[in-house]
Amino acid sequence: MSQSTLDDHVQHLQQGPVSCITLAWPKMPAGLAGLYGGLQEAVHAAQADEQVKVILVTGKGPNFAPNTRPQDGDAASLALALSQLCDRIEACAKPVVVVMHGDVAGDGLALALAAHHRVVMPAARLSVPGVKTGLTPNGGTSIRLVHLVGAKVALELMLSGRTIDAEEAMSLGLADRVADADDTLAASLACAQEIIAAGGQVHRSRDASGLADRDAAQTAIDAAKVSVGKTSRGLLAPFKIIEVVQTALNLSFDEAVQKEHDAYAACLTSPQRAGLLHAASAERQVAQVPEAQSARARPLESVGIVGGGTMGAGIAVSALDAGFPVVMVERDQASIERGRANVEKVYDGLIAKGRLTPEGKRAVMDRYTGSIDYAALGQ
Repeated sequence: MSQSTLDDHVQHLQQGPVSCITLAWPKMPAGLAGLYGGLQEAVHAAQADEQVKVILVTGKGPNFAPNTRPQDGDAASLALALSQLCDRIEACAKPVVVVMHGDVAGDGLALALAAHHRVVMPAARLSVPGVKTGLTPNGGTSIRLVHLVGAKVALELMLSGRTIDAEEAMSLGLADRVADADDTLAASLACAQEIIAAGGQVHRSRDASGLADRDAAQTAIDAAKVSVGKTSRGLLAPFKIIEVVQTALNLSFDEAVQKEHDAYAACLTSPQRAGLLHAASAERQVAQVPEAQSARARPLESVGIVGGGTMGAGIAVSALDAGFPVVMVERDQASIERGRANVEKVYDGLIAKGRLTPEGKRAVMDRYTGSIDYAALGQ
């Protein structure tokens, strides 16, 4: 057994035929270049070593790879370096296994998707969160994701930025297995030995069958365009994500990865990104206010609404659908009747579409009260 440190963020330990590379993801973006270089050196050394049969990549600390945001001045060059690193990992002739634990986002997910085998620990949380701060994915993430899980699922994950757990990652095809042990290294070594016993096969994401049904992929892309046109009109990143997925369908893998990098670079300089970063920072700072730490949600038993116009009626419907009693206050009886009519119009539409019965409407409206007295809000 031999051990070496290739960078402050990369440690290499060889255990028989398994080359174990441990990444300590930097807290600050300045450390990313060193991590990329150290990982590339470790993979190259393992590939050249005849004794090594499997290359194992794990993470140190509570997370495999949290979402580290590079400074915008360095982000484009780091994204290109990440893309090149992922290409080299994917091209490796020996199986590369990434074992994911804790948070797995951004660049870390890009590395995982470039690997030939992916193992998730039971508490792992995977996400592609770039859209929340005005960015497309980078490092070939979007292209490999489409090839692995198909356009429909890939678009949903990238456009929502939501987090998925280990079981969902497994069911979607983003992981080969969920480890059944809490010891990351032990689970990793066991997986490596199984891969060796099975002949050390290499499964590259670019060769996966996610785009085999091209008609289904195009249908998913077209549907995403319509949906984003309604929900994210004027935002750059969501439309760029869709454009990149379209290139994955129309162009070669390498050409599509280049288009992804171009989209990422375009989003970096967008004023929208600056605004979204500011909003995200403000949300984090608000959460750290001492009063917010001790605040507790008050129980909600009913909802009061002043005004029964279009907006007021919409709020009333949302509250009624959530099961709350609703009191709507208006200035006179005629306005009360108009407000109630606005609410009933929504439910009448659902009845016409067969999504609600008249009895269901009556049950909902039994929880609705109109009043011209503000005192009714306190009852």
